[in-house]
Amino acid sequence: MRKRYLSFVMISVVTVLSTSLFWTQAQQNSSIVVIEGATLIDGTGQEPLANSVVVIEGDRIQQVFRKGERDYPAGARVIQAEGKTIIPALFDIDTHIAQQGLEAAAQALTNYLYYGVTNISDTGVSLIHGEGLKRLEEEGKFISPRLFEAGPTLTAVGGHPIPVNRGLGRTIDTRTLTQIEGPEDAIRQVRRYVNELNVATIKAILESGGDLDYPRMTLETYTALVDEAHRQGMKVYTHASRLSDVRDALEGGVDLLAHGFSEELTPQSDLAQMIVQKNASWLPDINNVESTSKMFDDPELWSDPDILKTVPEVYRNMINDPEVRTRLMARRERSRQSSENRLRTVKVLYDMGVNILVGTDSTGAPHRMFYGFDIHREMGHLVRAGMKPMDVIVAASRKAAEYLGREKDLGTVEAGKIADLLILTGNPLEDMRNSRSIEQVIYAGRFIDRDNLPMLDPFKEGLVSTGKKKQTITNQQVQEEVATQFPSDPGRELVLTQCSGCHSLQVILEQRKSRSGWETTASSMLGEGNQDMEEIVGYLSKHFGR
Repeated sequence: MRKRYLSFVMISVVTVLSTSLFWTQAQQNSSIVVIEGATLIDGTGQEPLANSVVVIEGDRIQQVFRKGERDYPAGARVIQAEGKTIIPALFDIDTHIAQQGLEAAAQALTNYLYYGVTNISDTGVSLIHGEGLKRLEEEGKFISPRLFEAGPTLTAVGGHPIPVNRGLGRTIDTRTLTQIEGPEDAIRQVRRYVNELNVATIKAILESGGDLDYPRMTLETYTALVDEAHRQGMKVYTHASRLSDVRDALEGGVDLLAHGFSEELTPQSDLAQMIVQKNASWLPDINNVESTSKMFDDPELWSDPDILKTVPEVYRNMINDPEVRTRLMARRERSRQSSENRLRTVKVLYDMGVNILVGTDSTGAPHRMFYGFDIHREMGHLVRAGMKPMDVIVAASRKAAEYLGREKDLGTVEAGKIADLLILTGNPLEDMRNSRSIEQVIYAGRFIDRDNLPMLDPFKEGLVSTGKKKQTITNQQVQEEVATQFPSDPGRELVLTQCSGCHSLQVILEQRKSRSGWETTASSMLGEGNQDMEEIVGYLSKHFGR
């Protein structure tokens, strides 16, 4: 069985930027560095090693032992770290930066390094910004964490998140989203992702439309997708929150359930027991549901020095805009309740032995833009939910590397591994907030100069599309053979052009709905207040009504 990985989208940062100002001079006089005296939490789950010694040569960890047990290599540069703590560098298994402009994507990736997150999983960033980010690296303007590409998210034709994005006027970009039409197409797309896009993992959507009535992948299609992914040596993580969708994901063989569930699970829940039986992992993404309430409940965020340094000013201003605050305030209580429910579910599944990973589902929205910072916040939430601090650190390092198939190289501070680690001034086992007490980020054996990382503010320069009041929708080519099946009548041309923007016209031919049903669908797809809504609904009701 083949294993395909995407470690770096861009040219190796160690090679290109070896003389960059973004690196410290810790290795100036020697290729061997010894860090001595720290308490080592190595990410394996073992008890911490007090008074440790970590020997780094090049980009690899050569030795790990207790001080006094062995001699140091000749000529090594010794860094004193008494009273400090070493942990592995961190992973964010679920984030979204691809749909932002190039400079904003570079800023988000820079933030990840600033906060000690050297590995992220995204959907589509290499297709949209790969060449641009590579150029920024070659010019010495940027350092990227490792990107584990999932490729464009797979969804049903017209499925989530298309209706939501369409209603909000957001761009639908085929470089971040692929619509599949059935089992054969699912198999074909998985093979394309593995052979052409060289993905490290695969993300699929299995989300019913609820009141919006948008389509979802059938279980047959989803199972074909997962089975083919497994044949190709790939793991699949799936966005599913409604319990019926989660159940189907489990039946279909999902490896990792992304996001929380629509209801709180209890130990007696057959779904909780099914997650255990199927040996599925879970990504709670508490940050996702807590993102609104924290805007109001944690005012200290806006005076935090790291936030002031890493969050673009436009976001900080936006969150204090009365119009934005009014809109978010309407979701505040729901956000609070959802996060509390999810915390309780974390405790239930953790106690049942479910493998829990760490991700943020960060998107660049005004309340979900704390790239890097929110990994540490998520780790704190998991401890608050009842997980042991040691297990949370392991989840954000070793277990993430295992999920991505990179456990031989990454995820722990052990001899032979790539030297990705953090030196902290505090101990996160005593207080998880200490995971942010970063004194030094070491990435592939190189010491990052956090104070001099290029913290861009791309919004000031008008370089990105995020935040534009109006965005265009990418229309697919109208399928002529299908279009001939739409009767000639007022509204036909509007349906052919506007309703082919994010799905095949075949979807309409296969449905019969009441006028209110078409109104709901059209509203979700086109957005409230669309000037052509009445004519489109009238046409659909007349020719495809029931």
